[in-house]
Amino acid sequence: MYFPNINFGIEVDEEHHKNHKEADIKRFEEIYSNMSNQKKFQFSQNAISGETPDYKEERITCYGVSFEQLEQQIDDVVLKIKSKIKSKKIEWYVDYQKQVDSLTEQVLKVGDNIVFPTIDTIVNSLYKGDLKKYGVRKGTYRTQIFNEVPELDNHILWFPRLAVKENGKFKAKGDWNNQLVDDYIREYNESKPLENKNTKNNNGTNKEPNYRITFARTENLLGEKGYQFIGIFEKISSEIESKAGTKYYVSEYKRISDQVRIYPK
Repeated sequence: MYFPNINFGIEVDEEHHKNHKEADIKRFEEIYSNMSNQKKFQFSQNAISGETPDYKEERITCYGVSFEQLEQQIDDVVLKIKSKIKSKKIEWYVDYQKQVDSLTEQVLKVGDNIVFPTIDTIVNSLYKGDLKKYGVRKGTYRTQIFNEVPELDNHILWFPRLAVKENGKFKAKGDWNNQLVDDYIREYNESKPLENKNTKNNNGTNKEPNYRITFARTENLLGEKGYQFIGIFEKISSEIESKAGTKYYVSEYKRISDQVRIYPK
């Protein structure tokens, strides 16, 4: 359990944790390294605990203790949560709009690490859109301002779900297999292989813009989903490839910039 507003975590240890100490340590190191640049770990024979200047975690042991002892552990953690709340001013949600408003020169950079909860929040806050919540359910989008500003000519917003690499192979998230390697993304639709009779007519020529302002779908260690800017990508090739005997239309994009001009309302 995690309380993001006070950066406070709770881990409940059931009996199977007795035989998973090393796995627990590895998991906590990963969590701590993502919570703070400064790491301070405390491992003992019976428990794992950790704290950084920003992040605090408590563990509750459910095995080998009486009901009264379990209740006491819970009460102790509740008191620490209350103390943490009283000690700081709490904002009960992450206000991406405040982060956008604080950007200098109306330029969004990869290093700004702003996570937008939905596609419509990107469109509305950055490109003068007027979409309802969840108003976009496709992978690319252009607002009216893309037709009005010369700098945005031949550009489009892109919201890919990146493939995950498992056992050395990329596994698609959904129909589209979007493989990000260094500064390149290779893209093809696994659900739409090309039939041999049609491949000679599909040479990739279409009117879709060549430059993609890209916000990849993300998911953090806590399972929270959103979209984060990862750069502007230029389409550099479109060709037909054969994979395991099946032909697909494959596009490749190269990252050409890690920042983009925005046009907030």
